[in-house]
Amino acid sequence: MATIILLNLLLLFIWITDAADVPCSTPDQLTGSCVPLEKCFNLYLTKQLYKKLPNPEENPIRNATCKLDDSTMGVCCATEKIFELPGECGVASSSRIAHGNRTEVFEFPWMALLMYRSRDSDEVQGNCGGSLINERYVVTAAHCLTKASSDRSRSKLEFVRLGEHTISTNPDCNNFTELSGDFEQDCAGPVEDIRYVSFVIHKDYNGTFGGDDIGLVRLAERIVFKPHIKPICLPMNAELKDTLLPQYFVAGWGYTDSLDKSDVLQKALLPRVDLDQCQVRFEPYRKKYNITISDKQICAGAVNLVDACAGDSGGPLMWQTDYKAAGSPRYVLFGVVSFGVQTCGTMDFPGVYMRVGAYLEWILENMEA
Repeated sequence: MATIILLNLLLLFIWITDAADVPCSTPDQLTGSCVPLEKCFNLYLTKQLYKKLPNPEENPIRNATCKLDDSTMGVCCATEKIFELPGECGVASSSRIAHGNRTEVFEFPWMALLMYRSRDSDEVQGNCGGSLINERYVVTAAHCLTKASSDRSRSKLEFVRLGEHTISTNPDCNNFTELSGDFEQDCAGPVEDIRYVSFVIHKDYNGTFGGDDIGLVRLAERIVFKPHIKPICLPMNAELKDTLLPQYFVAGWGYTDSLDKSDVLQKALLPRVDLDQCQVRFEPYRKKYNITISDKQICAGAVNLVDACAGDSGGPLMWQTDYKAAGSPRYVLFGVVSFGVQTCGTMDFPGVYMRVGAYLEWILENMEA
């Protein structure tokens, strides 16, 4: 018996030793570890985004090659650049997809609600949306974070709520009737209110209607994914990075057409509007409000008085599409709600979204392990 125990302990020690990252020095002489390519974001991104890598002598992946073990090659990655984007991203936990504006529980489990505390009344409420992209980070709009950090702001970002669907209930449930006539409920777990440790605002952002309206929130703890709390995919290859689709979904708890905030997570199907048309629509207001419309943005909406409204700032513009080698369609984050005209759903005025593909490098460069 003692021999068997010792043998098992030895095998466990060997497994742990093999699983540990091997120390190394990067081509830039930084301290690093030899890891699989997909765990080193800057080199993995190089492979995914650029079909033609540089000449062999300049190829950063080849220059960083190292041995994980006798039969497996890896790359020497700077320690602070080692983290994993989730493989199981963009998967809804329910086959029940709502038709119309109201979503089903589990339909968009990456939705985040940024909760702010009023400096006047001490009340906490959600004023911006966001998208969970891995176990520590939420993507949102820069203007949702500038107001959170200003001493002159009337509210302060308090925490990020994940797993929300209907604000007035906890937990949230889908109610349905089986063919047998039996009433059934499919309930999510409770919402999770997560403090944040820091946030990053794009350095070139200079106003609500300008460009570069994108930011990252780093959560204070690692999220354990659940059926109602999952990440959305980033457009992590050359095709998706620059893809412009004919239509997208937008989701949030913002103003409805009656100008009341919704208690239930809403969605809308928006047609994309060509940038030249979008520029024409906003031209009368461009100088007065310092509005920027460029190829780093997506315009969508302006049909049947449907667009994203003020309360949806920072929320996702998304679509279900083929993703890497997943074998099934995944939801991909293509845009972040930035701004629109003052009146929600105004005819002929599209909403403006920051195009995530244009900021993919920025997002990954500003994420930490």
